[in-house]
Amino acid sequence: GGSSEVAVLIAEGGIVDGKGELGSIGDKKYVDEIERLTEDDDIKAVVLRVNSGGGSASSSENIWYAAEQLKAAGKPFVVSMGDYAASGGYYVAAGADSIFAEPTTITGSIGVFMIFPVVKELMTEKIGITFDTVNTTRNSTAFSTFRGLGDEERAVLKDRTEMIYKTFLQRVADGRDIPLGTVKEIAGGRVYTGDRAIELGLVDRLGGLDAAIRSAAILASLESDDYSVGHYPKIKPPLQQLIEDLLGEDAAKGFGNAALKDQLGEENYEYFRFLRETTRAQGAQARMTEMVKF
Repeated sequence: GGSSEVAVLIAEGGIVDGKGELGSIGDKKYVDEIERLTEDDDIKAVVLRVNSGGGSASSSENIWYAAEQLKAAGKPFVVSMGDYAASGGYYVAAGADSIFAEPTTITGSIGVFMIFPVVKELMTEKIGITFDTVNTTRNSTAFSTFRGLGDEERAVLKDRTEMIYKTFLQRVADGRDIPLGTVKEIAGGRVYTGDRAIELGLVDRLGGLDAAIRSAAILASLESDDYSVGHYPKIKPPLQQLIEDLLGEDAAKGFGNAALKDQLGEENYEYFRFLRETTRAQGAQARMTEMVKF
């Protein structure tokens, strides 16, 4: 056939700010990937394979926006949902031309919350450090993790969280062509299986990755034997990766995780990673707060 290609972009793990490590969806990395796929003339359509319980709301918005640009360039954008595509994982899918889910996919969880770590008690009672602050203005120490939240700060965070939630709802309403009121009724963080998500209009049809690829090809008017399928992000050869792990800046991170997984066991490590991601998170979060085991 010709040099037409349907690109499969695999997005697995938590949605995080920046480049993200292996096993997470960093907005910088994924926005760059989508922009590259948008500009590559050989790529006629993109399938985003999502396996994510969400994460950073602002990162989800950035990836959503990159996908809108892809569509604006005239390229079909189809989503294939894996075990779960919830919260931020649904956010990045909301604008797709078509959404495929498995019957057992867990999706929805349209909601946002804000984490604000307060370490004052830890510092004063556990470590014995106290803080004296001289304030130039009333709110100059606002949002300090060493002091509790004041009413005013709480109100600011609440407003910001609600604004992000409104945006999320609007993205779903526009992308799925569902009235905003209806989206509100099915949102609020509730999760649905693939079957139910179809009834509610959050998903178009049941099917696996192959069905999504065929759909993307049809939307791009490609003949069945006239296109190839490419997988992204491109994974580096194991040897190159190993050398980077040994010599690169991520050495400690990669090996540390392997050693931890060894000590904690696969299942406990997943809980640890979930906790670590949640506690490291900054800003509003669109993520499932319960871990679903399969």
